Amino acid sequence: MLHGATVAILSGGPSAIDHFARGQAFMDELEEYETLIAVNHNAEKVEADWWVFNDHPVFPSTRTRGRPVVFGRSDWTPARMAPRTEDWRLWPRVHQDDCHDQIPRVAPDGPVPVYNEPKYANYVNRPERRSNLPRWNAFGGLSALGLAWLLKPESVALYGYDNAGTAGVNDADHPDVPRNRDPRRWETEAKIFAWYMEIFAEAKISVARI
Repeated sequence: MLHGATVAILSGGPSAIDHFARGQAFMDELEEYETLIAVNHNAEKVEADWWVFNDHPVFPSTRTRGRPVVFGRSDWTPARMAPRTEDWRLWPRVHQDDCHDQIPRVAPDGPVPVYNEPKYANYVNRPERRSNLPRWNAFGGLSALGLAWLLKPESVALYGYDNAGTAGVNDADHPDVPRNRDPRRWETEAKIFAWYMEIFAEAKISVARI
């Protein structure tokens, strides 16, 4: 279901390894949620309603279960999805870039720091992501939280959202996908995550990290 009252987000942190090790019991547990959001390559492991990823190489390297709706970037052209260009043309998707105005932009504790390296210049200097505002979709797990916010459920369960470490549940199968897991990234993400928890609490949407 695309707009259920109970949402589960399945991220790729190391704790997800333990969840998947539970086998069918874990699959049955996920079935209890009305809406399932898979982040990155977890769409290979579960049949999700939504599929969230921020790095476009995830699409051609993933063989999903079913055909979840993609919550991704608007500037991803079919050519960038080679060799699955035609598949991308037909894939159902919603653009994150169309949703900036629907997500609160003011962090309760002041500005959220962002990277200032040249490679991020075009990203943080865009008007909707000015450096004095939290980047709600800076990383895949955060984008999934943004999607959950837009769905306005009663509750959100977070699996595999660890905000720490360098290992991920899908790394061995997909070594070619870009990733950034240095301590500064986790520090930045933790600040934006805390901001998310504030706005979810204000909306009376319960969030549990499992």
